[in-house]
Amino acid sequence: LQHTQNEQNPWWEVDLGADYLLGNIIIHNRTNGPQSRLNNFYIFVSDTPFSATATLNQLVSNNDISKQYFPTAVGDQLIVGLNTEGRYLRIQLSGSGILHMAEVEVMGCPAAPSSCDGVAAITLNSSGPFLDTDEVQNLVASPLGGTWSGASTDGTFDPSIGVGTYSVTYTYDNGLGCVQSETVDIVVNTIGTGGCVLSNIALNGIATQSSTYGRGLASIAIDGNTMGSSPWSADLQHTNNENTPWWSLDLGGEYSIDALNLFNRTDNLQSRLNNFYVFVSDTPFATGVSLDDLRNDSDVFEYFFANNAGLEETISLNAQGRYLRIQLSGSGILHMAEVEVMGCPVDNGATGLRASVDPEIFHLAQDFNFRLVPNPASRIVTIQFIGISRLEEVIVYDLNGKQVLIKAFMEAETSKTFDITHLAKGVYQVYLKLADGTEHSKKLIKN
Repeated sequence: LQHTQNEQNPWWEVDLGADYLLGNIIIHNRTNGPQSRLNNFYIFVSDTPFSATATLNQLVSNNDISKQYFPTAVGDQLIVGLNTEGRYLRIQLSGSGILHMAEVEVMGCPAAPSSCDGVAAITLNSSGPFLDTDEVQNLVASPLGGTWSGASTDGTFDPSIGVGTYSVTYTYDNGLGCVQSETVDIVVNTIGTGGCVLSNIALNGIATQSSTYGRGLASIAIDGNTMGSSPWSADLQHTNNENTPWWSLDLGGEYSIDALNLFNRTDNLQSRLNNFYVFVSDTPFATGVSLDDLRNDSDVFEYFFANNAGLEETISLNAQGRYLRIQLSGSGILHMAEVEVMGCPVDNGATGLRASVDPEIFHLAQDFNFRLVPNPASRIVTIQFIGISRLEEVIVYDLNGKQVLIKAFMEAETSKTFDITHLAKGVYQVYLKLADGTEHSKKLIKN
């Protein structure tokens, strides 16, 4: 007897292994006990796999998925005419309960062969990364005779287009009804004033802020997720409404900083990010230091951004230091979805880990840092962290704010490995809760 736990919208599904023309489905209920549990359920049929994080409402509203709803309880057996085509079939309760069935028979025939059967798949060689000073590149794809689109229309790519990530698509039509395409992203970098290829040096930093509203932690602004709309969904750094609120970053070593890429909140209230200063220093910013003190310190680099920030702002700095602060010039709320710091190590002396940070300073600042290894990942991820506070649990959310995984930490554990095989490809937020009450998050990419 197939049997789930008592849960919200339990489901059972099958991959038939290929596309089939589906006639009837025969569902055999349990032969003893509470047969009435099999009631008020959907039958879904799809050509593509069901996302592991898809909600029932998303499946119901998806026009590419065939669906039937049964509002009553099933007796010993139910025969349903499907009359559709697909490879993946799911049975799912519409509410809370237990899903159990003795047997599911799916009656059907193989679908007509595809025009792409036996046709070699497209291969498109991944290219780059390039520097914006590199010469024009010839892209390679097969089978020959296809067409190019996106950032290339003739099979060449010119890196002088500028720094960024560019998508190139190669499409091949065999003339018999089989049209295939493949897309790659080409990255173009530039050499910074520090003499190295610029990269986002903020990702392994330690972020703090003057105050925290909701779950808008300082670390969210360096988690790699440039989208953010709420301090409650672990995707937006957010302070309280206060006088000259600030957000600070310890890069862990001295860097030559060429520019900042600031990503504002993506829904509304973007105008709150306005008339702010950017400070860069070789030494830590003193506790309680005022805005006027920072402005009058000749050893601190200063930049002022006037007026309201848009969705995304790039600020050229050409500064050098280890500590960076963004601070409003007056009263208000400081919130940012992401801060990218583009720079190079000075004399290659910067480090990504903070083992040398004084423990007392570490504790007083409530500093904490963790890494996800590997990231991106397809199956297994390990959390590696430093800090003096014990971890209590790790929670993984999708970008819709739905909890998809939770794990508790044992008292002596200094790392945690977990399996993400069941998660769909995409971007997730890994959210750590510490025993001292603080919380931290980073972006995880499932590939």
